[in-house]
Amino acid sequence: MKRISFLVALFSVLVLSFGLSYAQQGAITIDDVVGKFGGGAIDTVKTNTPIIFKLRYNNTDAGAVNFNISNGYEIYSPDGATWSGPVAGDTLTGAIPRSNWDLNFAMNIFDTLPGVDTPKDADTIGIIGAKISAAGMPANFNGVPYGLSIGTFDMADDSLHVCVDSAFFRPGGTWKWAGPGGLNWFPSWGGPYCYTIYNVPNLPPDITNCPVNITGSHCTTFTYDFDAADPEQDPYTFELVSGPGSIDPNTGVWSWNGATLGDVGASITLVVDANDAQDGSDCTVNIVVTNEAPVLQSPVCGTTTLISTGNTGLIDVDATDGCNDPLTYSMTVDPGYNGTISIDPNTGLITANPVAPGGLFGIEVTATDGNLSDACSLFVNIIEGCPFGLQISKEHNVPQGGYWSVPVTLIRGDAGEGFGGFNILIAYDNSALSFQNASLGAAFGPAGCGWEYFTYRYGADGNCSGGCPSGLVRVVGLAETNNGPNHPACTMPPSVPTTLFSLNFLVSNDLTLECQYVPIRFFWLGCEDNTFSNDAGDKLYVSCTVADYEFTLVNIANGSVGFPTYLGVQDFCLVGGGQGKPAPVPAIDFINGGIDIVCADSVDARGDINLNGLSYEIADAVNYTNYFIKGLAAFTINVNGQIAASDVNADGIGLSVADLVYLIRVVIGDAQPYPKINPVAVNYAVTDGVVSVDAEMGAAYIVAQGNVTPTLLAENMAIAHEFDGVNTKILVYPPFEGVSSTQSFSGSFVSVPGQIVSIEMATADGAPVTAKNVPTSFSLDQNYPNPFNPNTQISFTLKVNTKWTLTIYNVIGQEVMTLAGENQAGPVVQSVDMSNFGSGVYFYTLNAGSFSDTKKMMLVK
Repeated sequence: MKRISFLVALFSVLVLSFGLSYAQQGAITIDDVVGKFGGGAIDTVKTNTPIIFKLRYNNTDAGAVNFNISNGYEIYSPDGATWSGPVAGDTLTGAIPRSNWDLNFAMNIFDTLPGVDTPKDADTIGIIGAKISAAGMPANFNGVPYGLSIGTFDMADDSLHVCVDSAFFRPGGTWKWAGPGGLNWFPSWGGPYCYTIYNVPNLPPDITNCPVNITGSHCTTFTYDFDAADPEQDPYTFELVSGPGSIDPNTGVWSWNGATLGDVGASITLVVDANDAQDGSDCTVNIVVTNEAPVLQSPVCGTTTLISTGNTGLIDVDATDGCNDPLTYSMTVDPGYNGTISIDPNTGLITANPVAPGGLFGIEVTATDGNLSDACSLFVNIIEGCPFGLQISKEHNVPQGGYWSVPVTLIRGDAGEGFGGFNILIAYDNSALSFQNASLGAAFGPAGCGWEYFTYRYGADGNCSGGCPSGLVRVVGLAETNNGPNHPACTMPPSVPTTLFSLNFLVSNDLTLECQYVPIRFFWLGCEDNTFSNDAGDKLYVSCTVADYEFTLVNIANGSVGFPTYLGVQDFCLVGGGQGKPAPVPAIDFINGGIDIVCADSVDARGDINLNGLSYEIADAVNYTNYFIKGLAAFTINVNGQIAASDVNADGIGLSVADLVYLIRVVIGDAQPYPKINPVAVNYAVTDGVVSVDAEMGAAYIVAQGNVTPTLLAENMAIAHEFDGVNTKILVYPPFEGVSSTQSFSGSFVSVPGQIVSIEMATADGAPVTAKNVPTSFSLDQNYPNPFNPNTQISFTLKVNTKWTLTIYNVIGQEVMTLAGENQAGPVVQSVDMSNFGSGVYFYTLNAGSFSDTKKMMLVK
């Protein structure tokens, strides 16, 4: 009863306010329908879908006032359609908040009063908002504050309709708004609004991202996130109709981790569906299972392993497989290999036992998982005897007065035998070279194998009994010095040749040394010198051969001369220590080297300090003066050339204050420049031991290998010779009595039975001679280094001045590079860069006139 009294009182307020004045302002329309069929302004609603008619209130024509509202609505079907529930009024989010009203509610009115135009079967509702102390409907409001909800239609007949119209309702029955100041407004209404009821069957969801293929490796988990959409936004689930794996029914994420190597290449189909109350269309996918090929990881791939006859070579080839499939190894070997060689099919370990040398052989290794495979090439170099080789570089055109690095190169290394340390003793001429320091090669340093210990010592090195060279340096390296946590990554680098260490020298500026060769040679004070150790430390490797590279690579080793010596380890060292202790093993070839000091004539003329082509000018004096103040920084043109031009007083010592004084005297005319003696260029030839020269000579000094007896062929000349234990030194010279001191010879002047090591000549008046050997035949030399990466040098000899062509072929006979030129008779050296070519065996052919020859070389990257 209290509620009824309250409603009556409220409506009385509204009626009083409505009754003051009247105007037609504003509008109420149906803005949209929730549950309509289709989009946009379509006048069709659906069955089985909740229906809400959204009401738009627009008071923008009413002025800036706030309103009470009092409106009634009726919902009916002119042809008998029914719905599931009574009409209800819903306040919509974002519209007029309930706090704007003192009272805001909806009331169903089943209107049966006479004279009211409401259909008998209509559902009616009043929307009332009382503004007493609250804000009411805002001024200039244009929005959708309310919705009329009627439930759902449940029928199959598409011919029925539903309508929404305005309705009068008690107590006043007036359909209007009431504003302040007694203003009453009657909003327009365009109804009735009628809609066709459309019976919509349940539409199934469809998968929206159905792929053609899902691809993955058999060793990984397949996964795919299927998406679907339902036209009616009904909830749905996913179903795995057929195929491998499982699917999450709620998220659509499919996964499968059971693929095997046997599934690779097989036909596998996956069928997935999305369903609500009705099945959707199937998504059929082809599952493509792939395999990851094994990868050969071995550091020996592409490299060469040196194996000597009579030894066992072990090469460990390793591969990885991304799927951890079991692998099988196999190999093929170039024909011509003499001995046994095999590979373990399970581990990839190659075991080689050669019985005869044969040079370089290629091995193709394959690792397979039964489906995919990987292959790589490696090489073995089968030699006789010495598995290790160490060479001091022969440096050419080295300038004076500066620093120069001389590499000591490991040219061969038997990784199978192991390499764990070295103790090297090297001799040099301290009057020409001043040792500064030694540095470990990069392949053994921190960026390479990471050897733990390296040191050097120079100066006093024991008692040589007067036989010590003026300069000695000992260089020692160890792969590992303890058994702690840090270990070298390797003891033998994966690729040789490589620098073992470098010696850094300051080259003397004594210009009497110009054009001189300064040897740097291995030296022995005892059995422990110039030795290698294997990894285990139970083998000591000593010299096998010793060669002086500045002449020819001829073995000069002699084990019977005693220490100290340049001739290698002595025979008494090659004895075991008793009680089963092993004897040192002759296993290392040592090749000496040295430095060719550049000739000053090849740099510039004496007295031309600023190298402008004009000697003994005032600018030369200024430049020389600046040197004594600023040092070598004053020489900005070419330091080595300016140093070479500085011996103005011809005393053999450059960069001295005496040179500056003499230069100034020459500039002011108080002294004459010292003449520059230019060497005389001659050609000589050696044919069947007979030495001939094409110009008049005053003397000749010849060094021949071994103990030989020369025969003098020149008239009015004398000859003397002596064997020094290694070579025979021969002097052809004018006799001191009976002939003129200017006596000379030309043509054939001496016969030497044996290999000539060097020849030096001078003119009758004492001028130096630059002697060029003119060959008597064509020849093609083996490239050096070989194997190489990626640069090598190919040398050949021309008998006469002729054009030549050097052609390089791959193993299938395809031409890959051609070099051509024309040279005078004599040796020719060509540098070859093969950085753009792959590892493998190549052949090079020289064609010069009617001469042709071919040799093989190996590029290893």
